[in-house]
Amino acid sequence: MTIISVLLIFIQLGISQVSDSTFEAHLDMFARYIDQDLDSALFYAHNMLDEAHQLEDDKLIVRAEYALGYTYRELDNYGEAIKHYQNSWFLARSHRWDEREIMASNGLGTALYELGDYPEALRYLYISLEKRKERNIPEELST
Repeated sequence: MTIISVLLIFIQLGISQVSDSTFEAHLDMFARYIDQDLDSALFYAHNMLDEAHQLEDDKLIVRAEYALGYTYRELDNYGEAIKHYQNSWFLARSHRWDEREIMASNGLGTALYELGDYPEALRYLYISLEKRKERNIPEELST
């Protein structure tokens, strides 16, 4: 292995670490703003998603998509909320990440309910409920 190859490996590792810490920085800012400034929270949630895609980290993508769904729901933009919750739900389900699927199902069901699509809302809320029962999480059985 040449010196240049070793340097390239370190640079790639460094970029990955910087990006991961950048994701966490955006997450911290998102958490800081979500209760007081939804436009700023939305900005940081989009940055989280961009970073997660750069890292090609599906778990981070699920987190960022959920954050976007939550923020759009808080902004009463249910169409966008549903889109991001669905992205989070499909990816979590494909990896069998039950905790993430529970959260995404619950968010998706709530957004669908707010939009007036009651049958679909019930479907996702039921999925969330069943997964919570399977995992014995009784304190969080409903929204």
